[in-house]
Amino acid sequence: MAVFEARRVLIEEKKALMDLIVLENKAMLMDHNAMDALTREWWELSRRDILEQRRQAVGRGGCAPASGGTFSGHGGGVGRASGELGDNGVD
Repeated sequence: MAVFEARRVLIEEKKALMDLIVLENKAMLMDHNAMDALTREWWELSRRDILEQRRQAVGRGGCAPASGGTFSGHGGGVGRASGELGDNGVD
């Protein structure tokens, strides 16, 4: 029974990761021409973070959202957000 629960949790985590990637993609594609200075600065910082985290994820052979699980725009760690499995095949 624990194996099924572990698989269910893994599927939920992957779905959450995909949802986060969709949000990050929206941020990456925002029209910055109409932004005020503060919003533009946030967008540039967020975009830079997203790109850096994705470059690091590619180097690890995975795919991770930039914010490591939250779309706060700036900050947050990656941890195992790339979907990598641990020794037990779950986390």
